[in-house]
Amino acid sequence: MEKRCERFKQVVGPIAILFKLLPATVLAEVIDVEAELVKVTLRSLHSVLDVPESQDSPIRLLHPSFRDFLLDEQRCSDHRFWVYDWKAHTNLAESCLRLMSKNLRSDICGLHIPGTLTSDVESSRVRNCLPVAVQYACCYWVGHLRQGDISLCGDNGQVHIFLREHFLHWLEALSLMGKISEGVLMLTDLLSILKPETNLPAMVYDAKRFTLNNRSIIEKALLQTYNSALVFSPKRSIIRGQFLNQFPKWINSLPVVDEDWNPMLQTLEGHSGSVRSVKFSPDGAYIASGSEDHTVVLWDVRTCTLQSILRGHSGWVQSVAFSPDGARIASGSNDRTVILWDAKTGTLQSILKGHSGWVLLVVFSPDSAHIASGSDDHTVMVWDAKTSALQSTLKGHSGWVQSVAFSPDGTRIASGSGDHTVTSWDAKTGTLQSTLKSYLDAEAFVRAFSCSLGGGGQWVTWNMHNVLFLPHDRRPTAFTVRDNTLAIGHLSGRVSILEFDGNINFS
Repeated sequence: MEKRCERFKQVVGPIAILFKLLPATVLAEVIDVEAELVKVTLRSLHSVLDVPESQDSPIRLLHPSFRDFLLDEQRCSDHRFWVYDWKAHTNLAESCLRLMSKNLRSDICGLHIPGTLTSDVESSRVRNCLPVAVQYACCYWVGHLRQGDISLCGDNGQVHIFLREHFLHWLEALSLMGKISEGVLMLTDLLSILKPETNLPAMVYDAKRFTLNNRSIIEKALLQTYNSALVFSPKRSIIRGQFLNQFPKWINSLPVVDEDWNPMLQTLEGHSGSVRSVKFSPDGAYIASGSEDHTVVLWDVRTCTLQSILRGHSGWVQSVAFSPDGARIASGSNDRTVILWDAKTGTLQSILKGHSGWVLLVVFSPDSAHIASGSDDHTVMVWDAKTSALQSTLKGHSGWVQSVAFSPDGTRIASGSGDHTVTSWDAKTGTLQSTLKSYLDAEAFVRAFSCSLGGGGQWVTWNMHNVLFLPHDRRPTAFTVRDNTLAIGHLSGRVSILEFDGNINFS
């Protein structure tokens, strides 16, 4: 009886906690149990489990309450059947590591030609070389590890050994599955649970930088994982040093590379025209960029991937802004309109028309209820963000309105113009309150951030010190700052992301 109970927990326990439904034969491979034993164990459970006859169809729980019953020590009165989820996740994490270590290898599909495109590999070949069980392991080993025993992450532990021997093989497999972005998230999650006193965090951080820096080429041509990605990684990269034996033998003299990773996390490619504006979402999870190609592009910061392209303008997008609640994006354009978008879906919600010139800047009020737009028609317009109705037109400048801001309490609006004045307005009535004349060049103003750009956009500054010179092809057409992360839009249509150590001190 005890044997049967243990087998029950060994087979049914994983079914209750899997991140993806699996057929019985695949489950057997994942948990390393003979398929016939899995079949026999499930035979008497058809009242609570849907176990299809087809070997390709997944097992399903008929009643979610059965999962709750198995995992709740109080409800499962017979402890012989109680599934301790921590232990079950640990077992699955170990099974995933074992499966990957056993099956993953360099050029797993036998492609041989380094430049083979991932898209040219037939899906049937991928399935043959990466069975479903191995694919599950590649995608979910970190998820199970997070909810299991993280002592597997100790120095020279199972995770450390796997990464030392198979990290590049894992990236190749993720490329075949189209899951490189998910791999970045997995490395981020793994980094979050590691103990700082071990050596593993440094390796995982380096692995993440390696993946981000080479994501684009690894996604396109999987074998470049062992070629371009390794060859052009910095000298002190842990991954480069670990996989010296994987360097292409057909390169006799390696190029000169940087000593270490530079602050640039990733260059985002998606625009076909110069980037005019970039902004972080309030939670820092996304970046919106507006371009001369008439589009707004939404990017995921964690994975550095393009999420959606927002099309609707017929002219350059001069300005983008997230609402403080993160629900919407506003964009202003040379086509004289402001467009409101749903930040989650990218759906166009409304087009605000009223300006007779280019819209150079858009901002939301602190409560997300209103939008102010500045234009080269010398006016500021205030709109109701919910109804899209024009609330007021603020007239008083004799030059282009190039900057607009709401006060923190939302009661006032300040606008800066090419006429060398800053004007303060009552946000509710639109009444002009005061006009301040200034003869200072805009670059004399210090931004309210530790990290910024200065010297005509040639330098990244930190606490008013020039710390990083930007080559000509890296100069900004627009930039935005979130905490210690700087996003720069370039003339080429690319967006670069740089992250800095917040504790740095140059004094």
